[in-house]
Amino acid sequence: MAGAANLARQARALLAACILSFSGAAYAQCADPLALEPEFGAFAFTQTRHLSGVRAPLVSRGQAIVAQGSVDWRVTSPLDIRTQITASGITQSIEGGAPQRLGGQGDAFLASAGLLQLLSGDLASLANHYNIAPTRGPSGWRVRLTPKSETAARFLSYIEAGGCERVAHVEVRQANGDWMEIALSPAGS
Repeated sequence: MAGAANLARQARALLAACILSFSGAAYAQCADPLALEPEFGAFAFTQTRHLSGVRAPLVSRGQAIVAQGSVDWRVTSPLDIRTQITASGITQSIEGGAPQRLGGQGDAFLASAGLLQLLSGDLASLANHYNIAPTRGPSGWRVRLTPKSETAARFLSYIEAGGCERVAHVEVRQANGDWMEIALSPAGS
């Protein structure tokens, strides 16, 4: 009986060691999130918004084209909404309409939010605007970005990006309790 119990303990220890070594190997293959090079190209996305007072989440899908200094964010479902983000501002067109400028002139929002850097995966450059807290897990990394500016903190609680070789998931938590999840994958995958 004691031999069977000892054998069971050894089997559990061996299983735990295998799981831990597999987890460590999986993470070891992941890039350092703060050393990622910006990634440009086309990405498919699913965006899920959770709004206070709205029972079901709002889900949209589309494609983003991330280039040096610009993002073309195009929702294709449930509506056709094209948002173009550049250092000079944000424009949006709905259902093929004429592009309209959002917000004021200039890049106050982009400069304080680091949106272009986040979407291209250039996480290290966000240190000017956020406190950065990376964590490691068995299948990748997460980086929590907490705004340094009191003004930004009135609207934004934190942003969390996760992935392994690139940013694959972004969660945005607003100060009012609303939140959004964005899953990104290379277009065509």
